[in-house]
Amino acid sequence: MKVILYSRVSTEGQRDNTSIDTQLERGKAYIISQGWQLESTFIDEAESGKNDQRPAFQEMLSYINEHDIKGIVVFKADRLFRSLRHLLSFIEDTLDPKNISLISVTEAFNSGSSEGRLFLQMLGSFAEFERKRINERTFEGKVSTAKKGKWNGGHVPFGYTRIEGSEYDFDIDPDTAPLVKQIFKLYAQGYGYSKIKKLTGCSLSHQGISNLISNPFYYGKIQFSGILKDNNHAPIISKRLFTKCQNIRKEKALR
Repeated sequence: MKVILYSRVSTEGQRDNTSIDTQLERGKAYIISQGWQLESTFIDEAESGKNDQRPAFQEMLSYINEHDIKGIVVFKADRLFRSLRHLLSFIEDTLDPKNISLISVTEAFNSGSSEGRLFLQMLGSFAEFERKRINERTFEGKVSTAKKGKWNGGHVPFGYTRIEGSEYDFDIDPDTAPLVKQIFKLYAQGYGYSKIKKLTGCSLSHQGISNLISNPFYYGKIQFSGILKDNNHAPIISKRLFTKCQNIRKEKALR
């Protein structure tokens, strides 16, 4: 039986012992043990499995359209796609019409059999369940961090600099903080985003100014998923000015 071997690593994959070398070594050994003929190998390095826009994956698609291949061998099914829905769609829409089987080395299944298809669905369901649990735990961790009044990461708010060596502490940036205060004051006076950009020479986009004006970080608060807590960073503006700007935003939204 003529087969091809596909391998992929992402940043995550390199941490969980599924390196390219490991995948190729195990894949080739399995192909030899089955007495199959390896026709070609396709490798995607540092590529996400969330979609199919990967160089080697696209080359593989062209290859199976032009050659008589009976199987695609992978180290694990998630090397092709992280999502069960995408994986099953690929099997049903691309592989089945060509009578090509997907064969996983470590999960011991072959999509060409009914048993293998059932096992694949069960395996994918458990994998998706685990990914959702990881997302839930990550979200719960961020909620816990926010409840302690600590920053949840991301871009440091315009007007601040992170204190070196600290994960949660910030200093006011003397170069940009005056601009932040000016933006809030101008908005409170009724000026729109375009006029504010013109008057201040601000490099922020309209959306950037909108995000800035709606961020309670500027009067000393941390906000995440409905949680609003005091933080130990110094405010750039007063709560009164922030509240006035939010009232203006609401009025404009109702017009």
